[in-house]
This record gives sequence, C-alpha cells and structure tokens, in this order.
Amino acid sequence: MLTDLECRIREYLIEAVKTGDAQRTVIRYKALADMFQIPYNYTNERNDFHKILDDINRYEVGQNRPLLSAIVVNETKMPGKGFFRLARELHLQRPEEDNDAFAIRVRQELFNFWETHDNTDV
Repeated sequence: MLTDLECRIREYLIEAVKTGDAQRTVIRYKALADMFQIPYNYTNERNDFHKILDDINRYEVGQNRPLLSAIVVNETKMPGKGFFRLARELHLQRPEEDNDAFAIRVRQELFNFWETHDNTDV
C-alpha cells in the first residue's frame, strides 16, 4: 500500500503522462522532490526520495502497469541508475536490452497504457 505522499506523487506523474507526450514529457528528480517538499541532494546513493519512487514503481508493476517513474530523469534526460537496478530486480529489463533501449520502450509503454486507461486507484 502506498503512503499519502506516494499517492500524491503517483497522481501527479499519471497526470503528467496523460497530458504530455512520450517524446518530450520529463520531470527532473530535483524538481519533483521540490514540488512535494522532499529533501533531495544528488548522490550515487539511494535516498528517501528514490525509495518513494521505487515504492510507486513496485506498486505499479504489482497492478500490471508500466514503471511510472520512467519520466523522472536526471540532467541526461534519462532515469537514474536506481531505476534500471529496480527494473532488473523486477525482471522487466531484458538481458540483451541496454538502458537506453529499455527506457525508450518503457516510456512508450507508459504513454500507451495511460492513453487508454483511467486512474481508478484514486
């Protein structure tokens, strides 16, 4: 079960996907953290904010939906290392699939899914 904060972030991300497009819609990690007043400092270590995104992604996968934080990116406009680590842990990233190809595939799946579905969890 998601916390209230996780639910609010999840709803925000879904709305961004539903109103955006797969080619241009991205949200920077720090911008998202600031929006929800969560302390965020970039490091290579997983922090509380990353754990929130992991919880949301685990929830989405448990509901047979794509990884929602695929639109949350760093300065390279790609999800961070933890995103891919979680994807491999959940057996979502194919062994032969590099991170770029996986991110592109998941983003497209994410936008395709929310184009035809309503957020029934709220």
